[in-house]
Amino acid sequence: MKISLKQALKINPKLNPKLFLPTPEAVLRAIEEPPIKDWLNFIANEYVLLRKVSLLLLVPCSAYKPYSEARDELYRRLIYEIKPKLKDAHMITVSIPLALEPEEYWNFQWRGYNLIYDCPFFPGSEKLGFKWEGPAAEEVTKKLRKVIESFWKRNKDYFEHSIAFLVPSSPDRPLVEESVDEIVPDFDPPTVKNPSYDNNASEVYCYPSVWKAFLEAIKSWLHT
Repeated sequence: MKISLKQALKINPKLNPKLFLPTPEAVLRAIEEPPIKDWLNFIANEYVLLRKVSLLLLVPCSAYKPYSEARDELYRRLIYEIKPKLKDAHMITVSIPLALEPEEYWNFQWRGYNLIYDCPFFPGSEKLGFKWEGPAAEEVTKKLRKVIESFWKRNKDYFEHSIAFLVPSSPDRPLVEESVDEIVPDFDPPTVKNPSYDNNASEVYCYPSVWKAFLEAIKSWLHT
């Protein structure tokens, strides 16, 4: 059953109601208007990493926002397990519709805007009736990929290596696969076949074999 705005607000009480985007067409309209249009311009043309780092770590988005509050298992692991071990790294979330969400903006407050959104396209979301397909989805992917390509050109001297943590069925993966040095894992876990709406990110990315592949990629990079 598809979720409603009322249900989405129960998951994220701080959700910006204007950024409830349950169809590709809604996403396409939103990226052409403030505040998302302004944010994408910022990422493409202004944003630079806070400092030079050895590793740029791209991570998946989650239904539970803001990420700074670590409201789900995935972001608790990223913030409290991974981040302390990687002193010379910077994490950025890959996102439809925001393209990239640097960790210093994980509170989703930017220039007076509330950017907390609900965009229900994730691994297995078609099982719940949310299909990322058609001309609108293709156009969004094209536009967001260009934003990320612009970010990459401007920031390429600020990091030495990049790893993306995105399963093959993620609609976010095509946004970065042409830019990133390494992307893991190369398989989907069985949880993709029966996703939940709110906790899918943790179900997919904290699945033991998926999380193991992520840790092994980091370990391999640390020993190069």
